[in-house]
Amino acid sequence: MKVERKFKAIKIGLMRSEQFGLLRGVAMHGKTILTTDVPTAATDGRDCWFNPDFLFNQISNGDKGIAYVMVHEWLHKAGMHMVTYQNLKERNPMLTNMAADYWNNDKIELADPNHLLTEMPQDADGKPIGLHDIKYRDWIIKRIFNDLLENNEGGEGSGFDE
Repeated sequence: MKVERKFKAIKIGLMRSEQFGLLRGVAMHGKTILTTDVPTAATDGRDCWFNPDFLFNQISNGDKGIAYVMVHEWLHKAGMHMVTYQNLKERNPMLTNMAADYWNNDKIELADPNHLLTEMPQDADGKPIGLHDIKYRDWIIKRIFNDLLENNEGGEGSGFDE
């Protein structure tokens, strides 16, 4: 299938890259599943699910946007976010995911600042699909969570993990 081949090519390119090659073990751990059972992309800390319709039909900036989503999910796995932040998730699952998303996306921006391989996914209007704020640079996830909580964030989520 053409979509599966394209997806694998992007994944292999990331794993061979200087910017994201250190994540290759994380990328290869668990199953990678293309499915429409998730709205965008998700991980349970081991396996990753990616919606091919979202990746190839809703992201307007192509391979770089798709690569961004892949690395984003790998960072959730690498950081063991599903386990490490279980106590925050019990308090507020959406804000926990948002805090981790801000953290992940800033790490991607720092690793590939010139967007050679990745770029925040964009919708058809060129608007970003995801969360990033320079304000949270060098913050830990718990601090981001507390800031979001204090500022009454948590409307409709626009991250990848549903």
